[in-house]
Amino acid sequence: MPMGITNRRYFDDCANPPILLGVEESGNKLMTKQATVVSQWYLYILRTKHNQLYTGVSTDVARRFAEHQSGNSKGAKALRGKGPLNLEFQQGLASKQQAMRLEYKIKQLSKAQKEQLLLGQFDWRSLL
Repeated sequence: MPMGITNRRYFDDCANPPILLGVEESGNKLMTKQATVVSQWYLYILRTKHNQLYTGVSTDVARRFAEHQSGNSKGAKALRGKGPLNLEFQQGLASKQQAMRLEYKIKQLSKAQKEQLLLGQFDWRSLL
């Protein structure tokens, strides 16, 4: 058998981050590689019932949206009592740093520019 990864599985589940598992052959021994968690970060924009926009980042947008929607202590204080909420935009990014940088830049935009972003008339990549 050639050296390298002989058993490779990729699990993609919205509720859990993807996990890469592998087994390497080294000489006559099989060596188990440590599991590496590859987390995907997302930037999301919510709209309140009063047409206000809220921007945030998370690794699990569905979970975070439910926390905001419920109004409990895990949701953002700025959104309490502002429901119902609508998820208007979400974008996957390569890292937490990139997601937070984009979040900061979007929060600096005017409401009109954010609306253009939501309509696809403004390219978010220009902010990175």
